[in-house]
Amino acid sequence: MRRRTTWSFRHARRDIQVGARHPARTGRRGRPRAVRQQGRPGRGPRPAGDGWECVEQTATEPGQEATLIKCRRTDRARFFFLLAKDYVVPPDQVRSPEQLATDVFPATYQKLFQKFEVTESKATTRAGKPGHELRISATHASMGEIRKRELVQTAGNHVFVVSAEGLPDVFDAESSAIEAWFAGAQFKNLP
Repeated sequence: MRRRTTWSFRHARRDIQVGARHPARTGRRGRPRAVRQQGRPGRGPRPAGDGWECVEQTATEPGQEATLIKCRRTDRARFFFLLAKDYVVPPDQVRSPEQLATDVFPATYQKLFQKFEVTESKATTRAGKPGHELRISATHASMGEIRKRELVQTAGNHVFVVSAEGLPDVFDAESSAIEAWFAGAQFKNLP
């Protein structure tokens, strides 16, 4: 029997911060404070400009802890989203970023897409921490051709994923949003 995961919206902002132009500042008790963007107090991480819808969620059940922030374009005809996720795996499922990117994630892609091709796979460093980045071209049953960029990092039993996915023309048009998202994502649990 599979356990249901309950998602909450309470703690996502303090576990992941993305899209900030400046590193997160720490407030009292070591918690990240909202970073000012364009002169306004941050209300959670959001890409610049209008036309975005963002969802922040956490799951707090023991052994299934996860935090994610997903921002997508509101124009559904121009499918595109950005995602930052921190999730916990059992000790026997701890893998390196390379193992996750080259062995585990492709099994997920096989379930999500009719077909996919990894067009780039490379070791990388982000925020001074090692990781592995993938670029994928895929065909989705209802959306058609899709492009995806995904970066995975690990620390202990935490897996950190930063990704962008969308229709090829939208993906190309959103290159600055993608770069800002990948550069700005900060994870509380990634030392």
